[in-house]
Formats: sequence, C-alpha cells, structure tokens
Amino acid sequence: MPSVTHPTGTAAAWADATDQLMRGEIGMYQGGNWISGYMKGRGWTPGEDYDFFPAPGTEDHAIFQTDTVVVLRGELEEQGKDFVRSVVSVEAQAAFNQPKGSIAPNMEVSEEIYDVIGRREAERFSEMAQPSLMILLPPEYRMAIGTEIEKYAANPTAEGLEASLNPLEGMRKSLI
Repeated sequence: MPSVTHPTGTAAAWADATDQLMRGEIGMYQGGNWISGYMKGRGWTPGEDYDFFPAPGTEDHAIFQTDTVVVLRGELEEQGKDFVRSVVSVEAQAAFNQPKGSIAPNMEVSEEIYDVIGRREAERFSEMAQPSLMILLPPEYRMAIGTEIEKYAANPTAEGLEASLNPLEGMRKSLI
C-alpha cells in the first residue's frame, strides 16, 4: 500500500508544509486557519483555489487556543493594561485578524472582515467552541506532548504509541 503521508511531514514547519501543498507536492495539510492568510498572501483565492474542512470526527467540535498577554505589577502596570485594552478592541482585532486569516478572539468583531472560509469557520466556532486546556499545562509538558505526537506520527504502531506514552506518563506522575 502506498504511503499517504509526506516523508518529512512531522519535521516541516507549517509554512514549509503549506508551500509543499501549494506546489502540489502533498495533497492536504492539517493546520490552523491562519494558513488561509498565508495562502491569500501568495495570491490564492479562498473557496476557489483552496478550502478547509474539519478533521474527520471533529465536525461537531471546535477547540481553540489563544495567545496571552501578561501584565506585571509595578510602575508600568497601567501602561500594560492600556496596551491590553488596545489590542483586544474590535478595531485592533479586525485589523490584525483579517489579513492573518484567523478568527478574532473578540466575538464582537463583525464577520464581514472574513473571507468565505473565515465566515464559515467563525460561525462554526461561535456555535461550539471549547478552550484548549493545553495552555494550563506546564510548558515543558506541553512541549513534550507535541514531541511525542510527532514521534508517534512517524511510527504509528503499538510500539510507537507505547514509546510515546511512557515518557509522558513519567512526566505526568512527577507533576502530581
């Protein structure tokens, strides 16, 4: 049976994998909606040259994660809070997310800023979004999860699964 995965799929950065997709070297790529902004920036038209669909089995789920901003207490605390208020505003979110191709975390941003794919995804998201709890994990454990998923993807066997789960279980036990 021929392989359905690209030999470097787990090692490629998302932009490299997207470029491979756009050159026709791979048939599809699983990634976030920000890839749409990247493809539009290279002249592709959403809904015509490319489209997005939920991974099989996830049609009724939308998991998101978001970037976070930390404001430290101290002499610059008020400036930090002003900055946060500025970047979470409807105007800033619209200006940032429209070219990026991602859904604005501020749900008051008009869906009119989105292309055909973005509007569809924003509607799906508003109906079923669940936050990713990964952000609550210690950073070293989060990184280890990503690494072990990549290792398992490169060796998707029972032995590969066991080899990926063992270090994660050891880390989990050390955290509790």
